[in-house]
Amino acid sequence: MFRAIKDEHARRKQIRELDAYIDNVFDEEVKTAKNNQEVGEAYSRAHSMVEEAMNERDHLRQKPWLSRLNKEGVLVPKVYWEEHYEYLKPTLNSTGEVWVRGEYRRLWRMNIEFWFKLVVPLLALVLSIIALVKKSR
Repeated sequence: MFRAIKDEHARRKQIRELDAYIDNVFDEEVKTAKNNQEVGEAYSRAHSMVEEAMNERDHLRQKPWLSRLNKEGVLVPKVYWEEHYEYLKPTLNSTGEVWVRGEYRRLWRMNIEFWFKLVVPLLALVLSIIALVKKSR
């Protein structure tokens, strides 16, 4: 349990560090631009400089959702994955993120429904037994 909490804190810290690094690179590149054309070129340069960091950040953000679905045995269709080069980690596109969250929500509701259907009849049985015992005294 504590290992999972430590891992989650480390993952969030790494995401914050990657966000700060990406923002810093973009700020440094855009700072020297004087007109709109140079700003566009600066963004292109910055994007190529931090492409791997952005991929790592996206992978870390999506990791908990994907691991939860994998535990349930749900495979994400190929349509929802980003097209990357071999050296980048697989990440979901924006439509894929929405699909994964919706699928997780659907599985969560099914789990709640299962337990509700299990607990309510048992609770009714226990209450009726208690009522019968009290009435017989």
